[in-house]
Amino acid sequence: MQNLISLTFYIAFVIYAMFGAYGLTLNKDERLNRLFALLCLCGAIWSFAFAVSNSAETVAEALLWRRISVLGWGVVYSVVLHFVIALTRTDRNWAGKKSLILPALYIPAVVNVIIFGLYSHTASVQIRMTHAVAGWIATPVGNFWELLFYCYYLSFSLTAFYLVVRWLRRTENPIDKKKGMVLIISAGAALLLGTFTDVLAYQFLNQQLPSLGPLFALLPASAAYFIIHQFGSIRTDARNSECSEGVILSEDSRTKLFRYVGIILAASGLVNFHVGVIHSNARETGIPFSFALVLMSVLMMLIPYLVQSVKKQQRLLALLLFLIMPVVMLVYFDGPYSNTIWPVPIFVIMITVIFNDRHVFFLVSALSFLMGFLLWIRIPRFNVMIGSETYVLRLMFYVIGICLTAMITNIYFSRLVENRRQRYFQQMIAEISTDFVTMNRFDFDDKVENLLRRSGEFIKADRAAVGMFSENFETACFTHEWSETKESGDQENEKNRQPVPQWSRKQLFDNNIVYLPAIDQLPPEAEDERRILESQGFQSMVLIPIRSKDCVIGFIEFNRTGKDAFWRTEDFEMLRVLSNILADAIAKIDSEKEMNDLAYYDTLTNLPNRVLFNNRLEQAIDMAKRSGNGLGVIFLDLDGFKEVNDTMGHDWGDYLLNSIGKRLSALYPEIRYRGAFRRR
Repeated sequence: MQNLISLTFYIAFVIYAMFGAYGLTLNKDERLNRLFALLCLCGAIWSFAFAVSNSAETVAEALLWRRISVLGWGVVYSVVLHFVIALTRTDRNWAGKKSLILPALYIPAVVNVIIFGLYSHTASVQIRMTHAVAGWIATPVGNFWELLFYCYYLSFSLTAFYLVVRWLRRTENPIDKKKGMVLIISAGAALLLGTFTDVLAYQFLNQQLPSLGPLFALLPASAAYFIIHQFGSIRTDARNSECSEGVILSEDSRTKLFRYVGIILAASGLVNFHVGVIHSNARETGIPFSFALVLMSVLMMLIPYLVQSVKKQQRLLALLLFLIMPVVMLVYFDGPYSNTIWPVPIFVIMITVIFNDRHVFFLVSALSFLMGFLLWIRIPRFNVMIGSETYVLRLMFYVIGICLTAMITNIYFSRLVENRRQRYFQQMIAEISTDFVTMNRFDFDDKVENLLRRSGEFIKADRAAVGMFSENFETACFTHEWSETKESGDQENEKNRQPVPQWSRKQLFDNNIVYLPAIDQLPPEAEDERRILESQGFQSMVLIPIRSKDCVIGFIEFNRTGKDAFWRTEDFEMLRVLSNILADAIAKIDSEKEMNDLAYYDTLTNLPNRVLFNNRLEQAIDMAKRSGNGLGVIFLDLDGFKEVNDTMGHDWGDYLLNSIGKRLSALYPEIRYRGAFRRR
């Protein structure tokens, strides 16, 4: 029972570390992300110290690690309340009191660390360890400092509950209500279970149960992880899966590689804790090595987000591998598992192959040979007893080898798929560019609809449309639309004018791509966008700005209806090329229309001039001859117009002509052709 509980604590330590790393990888600059990572750090320290303390061989060792664990359970409630304040945005109403928030939150935590951890006199009095079947258990003492801690964790927990409940009552967002309910249920269950095992069971049942607080605290931590993953409460930075020239791994694939290696290191730490701490006499090396493996797994996951340079990422990975491989070989070379660690260098070499860096590959290969020769010289012969644990370790290595092989195969296959997509996109760009080169104002609509159709199919969108801003830039007129469920040219919403929310407008005017991955993952300032998407039946939206003549004149909108649809963010920058082609085409059409208006329309009345009128008159005469119908021409002359110009000026004369042209067009709409001929 003792070993099982200790191993369970260590598993909780690994889970906390993975959760914290995940929160930072989403967006390390967001305050909520950092608080979640700090919350997971407290849980990780709490769990690891309990795992080592529960499996301790002496009471002194158990007491030492219990004192270290106060960095977790003595601080975590302050971090929880701080996280809830940030999540519910309660501190927005405390404009003049923000300087008092941090001291009020963390001074009690500092007192706990000093009384229960740093100051040995009070710590030895407050923490009394007794050994039981389940391991080392801390017996309550019931003095002032213990009661003060109970008041601390109850008051901070209840305050967090109150803030979440108040947030639920005030918010109208159904997504926020779901988040609050998940947090209340999970945190309430953890508080009740933890209070029962740590306090009530001993006070009322006279039964001393092992403190399982870090395990119960996994409930709200898992709930927070669920909220982050499902609802996007902690904002994410988009990752790019496009491969750079000469690099095998794309940014997204490289991030996955670091994540997989980190998971392997965390699993290795779990195995090392089992064989090097629980079932070993060398705890002085097994404990720090178990902690270091998980720490290195977290660093491995964070490298792609903390370091932007690909070369520096490769060097850091090589450095970590250089540290891990000799340490593993030296720690286990003379133990019962010395005959099972030989595949470790092979796994490391497999990882370095992916980076396409000869220097790293040769250095790792040379280090592998060097370690092999050193172990050969150090122990030329040895006899090893093989038991069930050895076979389990061998099977674990088989699993690691299979996973690495599958990962490498998947990476190369993904690269082939990405190359195929890039070739198809380049071909599509070439064909669309050729179409628009030969375009005129009569086939412009067909060309635009073809662009929307092909680009929408390329990114697997359910709808694509072109929106052009109005003069006040607050609304947009959708001039063209393509949809999988409608035939081209049969759109119900064509030329429909709709408002463009302020948040999206600001992003577009800054020439940024607007990416709304899901209606339940939108920031608070995009509430108008969420309502528009819900009313239209869409779950996600992407807006690509159309920039012409140093200003944004419109956008290309892509929508999806499925909740689980996955957008490839690297496609968005590729679609900028299409928006630039469309912007050039719109400028060409505007220039062509302007030239046509200057050549065939009167600049004042906007009626056909003499040239266009004569052309249309000839067409009408030919049609009348073929059909046998009659044809009439009405010629109106304005007498005394010269006197208007002479007495009132040409501006008033132009105004009179413009007014007469508009009035005649309104009074006689049945007249097919009109014209304006002026003489000064």
